[in-house]
Amino acid sequence: MHLFRRQSLTRFRFPIIAVATAMILTSAVCSAQTAAESAFDGWTLRGDARLVGGGNILQLDTGVAVAPVPSFTDGTIEFEVQMSGRRAFVYARFRVGSDRSNEEIYLRSHKSHLPDALQYTPVIDGVSQWQIFHGETGTASVALPATEWIKVRLEFTKRKLAVFVGEGTQPAMVIARLALEPRAGAFAFRSFIPGTSDAPFGARIRNVRSKAETSFDFASIDDSQEADTAIVRGWQASPPFAAASLIYGALPEVDDASWRPVATEPDGTVLLHRYGRADGARTNGTVLKLDVEAEKAGIRSLDLGFSDAASVFLNGQPVVSLDASYRFDLPRVQGVMGLHQSRLHLPLKQGSNELKIVVTDFFGGWGIIGRWVGPND
Repeated sequence: MHLFRRQSLTRFRFPIIAVATAMILTSAVCSAQTAAESAFDGWTLRGDARLVGGGNILQLDTGVAVAPVPSFTDGTIEFEVQMSGRRAFVYARFRVGSDRSNEEIYLRSHKSHLPDALQYTPVIDGVSQWQIFHGETGTASVALPATEWIKVRLEFTKRKLAVFVGEGTQPAMVIARLALEPRAGAFAFRSFIPGTSDAPFGARIRNVRSKAETSFDFASIDDSQEADTAIVRGWQASPPFAAASLIYGALPEVDDASWRPVATEPDGTVLLHRYGRADGARTNGTVLKLDVEAEKAGIRSLDLGFSDAASVFLNGQPVVSLDASYRFDLPRVQGVMGLHQSRLHLPLKQGSNELKIVVTDFFGGWGIIGRWVGPND
């Protein structure tokens, strides 16, 4: 995961705990060396990534390891992973391309048995979209016992993914529709330790195997989706810009010739990073526009999901500003996007109305989804 907003990036550790934990984990590594079957010759290591256990175990703190195997589109990746149980993240990336986009799953070492211990997300132009993919589309509860070696297997074909964690024969997660178009790509591992974590290491990985074939019965995954006519699908977007803040009290100026239609996913989500971002900007913004017709004046309700923040304007007038950006604490805000986030009661005039929403993003995915509630009366 990327660096967090509103928290120090200075790493600190608790020496006594760290030393004691390291002694236990070092012992576990030594006892496992004879069982390791996969060396990491030819792997590309970046950041804080190194080989231990005679070269048969890959240890990642905040680092990346890219496999040397040929690219493949559909296939299987198997490995064993050991984590400390402290706050850290370990990622398995596949279909990695030169455009800084890929599919990935990751494990939250510190969230064993919690609903988001296992996460799927696409990465688009180097940006993880994890706040947009959760529940059935991205997260699952799995057991991640600290210091134990855990088997993980990914099988993927076309737009489908099955993830197995532990000794079970049934997948812990099934994704019926991956976000990105299938393509040949490399696979890699990554780990990240946040600056405030006392994790002694990010992850240790061994016994890595990959092949360009699958064994899971993907035909059993129902990827059909019932059409929801209330979902908003007629958005237009301005070009992306460097946002001065997450919240806007006035509409930014947009050249009338620059509006462009944006596609929605089958569930109605718009993944805004598909349409680029402002050069060098840390916080990105865009204006979404929707033309709304009303047979007569009155209130019409709209459920709105967004990431990270939305400033809503109707017929040029501000309606509401909403900030759901990630916060680690004080207060903690996860910032996951969904229709649960807000319900707007829009005072429409008779005839044509123009709804504009400034959507800004700092971290964790940039998107919007809307669904009308009830008839236009």
